[in-house]
Amino acid sequence: MKAVVNKLVSRGVKVATVLMGQRELLDVAELVKRRGRSDLYARYFKRITEFRRCSDVEGFNVICEAMDEKSEFPEGSGYTYTQLLFPQAFANKFRFQRHSKMLWAKLTGSLGETDLKRGLGMDTIAAYLAYLCELHRVLDSPEMQLQDKLVARAAREAFK
Repeated sequence: MKAVVNKLVSRGVKVATVLMGQRELLDVAELVKRRGRSDLYARYFKRITEFRRCSDVEGFNVICEAMDEKSEFPEGSGYTYTQLLFPQAFANKFRFQRHSKMLWAKLTGSLGETDLKRGLGMDTIAAYLAYLCELHRVLDSPEMQLQDKLVARAAREAFK
């Protein structure tokens, strides 16, 4: 993976790596550190954040808020994820946070009460948001609105 990232960076591509896994990922991080691979540790384990499953709209809203206001990508740029991906819409006050109730309802609409209480893993949440962004990115404009058809498609894809 390091070689691929190095090649992309050498071509001017900004790269962010998000690893998701079970607790075993923490063991891998510790092993990398013990073996003295500070280059790999700094690159792939710079910030480890434990995600506890998302089981309600309030938790999902916090994730949307992070995309809109508290994230920064590329690091040091001053841009949030939403601002980077949708610059025109963002400049005109588009925020995922304002749509979090609708987005959560679309994502969880087909889940039973037991599944919802257990919550959704970050893999599902991340896939949903990634599909939402991918499907809407070409629609970036000052008047951008989330499209129901695309939101529904992102929700279906997130569970595959």
